[in-house]
Amino acid sequence: MRIPPIVAVTLGLAACRSGPSRPGPLPPLEAPGPSPAQHYTRLELGTARGHATRTAFVLVFDGEHATLTETYDRDARSVTLAEADREPRWALAGTQRYRGTRRPQADGVELELEASGAQPLLLHCTHRTLEVAAAGARPRADPIAPCERRGWDPPATTPTQVLVCSAAGQDASDADPDDQLVFGPGPGVEWVDENDGCATRAGGLRAAG
Repeated sequence: MRIPPIVAVTLGLAACRSGPSRPGPLPPLEAPGPSPAQHYTRLELGTARGHATRTAFVLVFDGEHATLTETYDRDARSVTLAEADREPRWALAGTQRYRGTRRPQADGVELELEASGAQPLLLHCTHRTLEVAAAGARPRADPIAPCERRGWDPPATTPTQVLVCSAAGQDASDADPDDQLVFGPGPGVEWVDENDGCATRAGGLRAAG
């Protein structure tokens, strides 16, 4: 499922409502005061697309409160990842800000967020360690089967602590990457989905630069 522009997670994530959480000891929330922002960006581009999109998410916790800001940019060109990295022409297409509560769970946190004119979001977030390519890395095609992706160029990846958010009630390990938000500290991480006519070539995570 492709995340649609603005309110990008609403259709894929917001509709799910889970039952009561299992009882058990809950980790305490950190001391009051905004925590460092966590970032996630989705790039959807490629020569098989009529235009490119960049959707950036910024998540900030402040005690029991949470704010998720979504910014949607568009490039009217049919552009490759290399071209977008080398000569970006992003134009702001819209912004949405969700606010709400953060509740600790035995294995993470649950976010209940609302924004004017949008469906509410109920997300379950857990900390995970994922392999992330370097900033500026590009998906590498298999030389024998060009429509299959074989890692990155450069190939090195780094185990990275991220916060993975998906619809409450959904097993994050089984969720489609299109239905997840993967937040990292600092510049964060990017999900790169480059469509050059090979529908079977999967996207992947690289560090934002």
